[in-house]
Order: sequence, then C-alpha cells, then structure tokens
Amino acid sequence: MNLLIKHRSHWLALTQHFVRGHQAEDFLHTGVEHIIANLPEDPRTIKNPRGWIATVLTRRALDELRRMDAEARALEKHGVMPEAWTDPDVAEAAEGYLQVRDVLYDVLPDRQHHVYVLYHVGKYSGADIAEMLGIKATSVRKDLSKAQAVLNTAEVRERLRDRLRG
Repeated sequence: MNLLIKHRSHWLALTQHFVRGHQAEDFLHTGVEHIIANLPEDPRTIKNPRGWIATVLTRRALDELRRMDAEARALEKHGVMPEAWTDPDVAEAAEGYLQVRDVLYDVLPDRQHHVYVLYHVGKYSGADIAEMLGIKATSVRKDLSKAQAVLNTAEVRERLRDRLRG
C-alpha cells in the first residue's frame, strides 16, 4: 500500500500512457481497487512489488482499452460515431514495455526509469515530464542521457534481447 500511495504520481503517469485527462484518473482508481482486492495474503510473496503493481495497472488499462475499442467498433457498425479514446500505437508500445520492464527496473534508478518510459513509451515531451515529476527540464535531459548510456551497454542489451525472445 505504501508503494501505491508514495508513488501515486508515477502510477498516474503510467496510466496516462494509455489515455489523457480524467480517464487516466479513472483507470488508476479501478486499477488500485483491483490491486487491493487481489493482494495476496502475504504481500511479501511478491518478489518485485513495483513491477507487480505496474503489470496489474497496465493490464487493467489494456483490458479497458480493448473493451472501449470493441464498443467503438460496434457503435461505428451501427452508424454512431464513438468518442475518440486513444491512439492504438500507445497501447502497443505499453505492451512492448511490459516485456522489458523487469530489466529496466533492475538496471535504472527509479527516476531515470520513469523519465525514460514517459519519454519513449508515453511520447511525452521533456517539458511535460519535468512538470509531471516536479523536476527541471535539464534534469529530464540528464536522466534520459544517463538511462540511454546504461541501456546501450552490451550486458543490458543482451538481457533485453533475451527478454524479447523469451
């Protein structure tokens, strides 16, 4: 529970990868409810709590987006223009992120990881990321540069390749 509360802005930013505005808050709220309802008897059995939370929130958001997409197609089929919800490329990028998330968590400090994901998966600008995380734009650029340097090492690239193959 502490991770949910302490890193709420990160979890909100994660859900904002899928949708903008008030819907991100709704996605986060339903995701947190799902996490609380499905928390194991002994939370210590979760080996990577941040990763587990990110996975649950991402999967809930993707499920909701798929439901919304199916609903939109059904409406279009009957001649009703549905409300725009999101760019399908964002959902695809998020699914790709799930495959490499554990490696990123292992090799990057939290803030570099958040900045890297917001920039590359969420497609946010440096200024937007700085505002979301409450840091300076120069810090965003430095974090991106440091994260990229770590991810360009041969060892990390091999781990990422293994994860994507597996």
